[in-house]
Amino acid sequence: MSVHSSKQNRKQAVLVLGMHRSGTSAFSRAMNVLGFDVGRNMMPASEDNKKGYWEDLDIVDYNDKLLSQYYAAWDSPGILRFLNRDDSSVVEEKNEIRALISNIFPNKTRIAIKDPRISLFSPIWRECLKEAGFTTKTILCLRHPQAVANSLNTRDRFSDLKS
Repeated sequence: MSVHSSKQNRKQAVLVLGMHRSGTSAFSRAMNVLGFDVGRNMMPASEDNKKGYWEDLDIVDYNDKLLSQYYAAWDSPGILRFLNRDDSSVVEEKNEIRALISNIFPNKTRIAIKDPRISLFSPIWRECLKEAGFTTKTILCLRHPQAVANSLNTRDRFSDLKS
């Protein structure tokens, strides 16, 4: 490997993806312990997640805003129809994601981004991270669906069917 190619790969990003209550917070915290920056405006711990969520609220807020533009929310059932890559409206979303990345992670070379909502938008996030010079890897957190449903029932009173 040449010195030039190793410099190109110095910026690393990890996307921690998965359903809510599937272990994404634990993996995001692990990435932070391994030296990856996870943001600066952290969602505070709560009774439901006493060790913290390890996700940046600015990213969560943006993804909620993006979902609402498609008349959806994080718990909307079904498949979200999003991002016709030739659609000119994607330009604005890319610009906003690029701005988030540069504002939240200025001069960072090892970052981890966790928000279960990104699972719905990962192609555009990956593209923007690549444009920012990051090599991106994905951690997909999986937990037995019934365990997720049970946890969502306890936290949000969701039925198994909704979960």
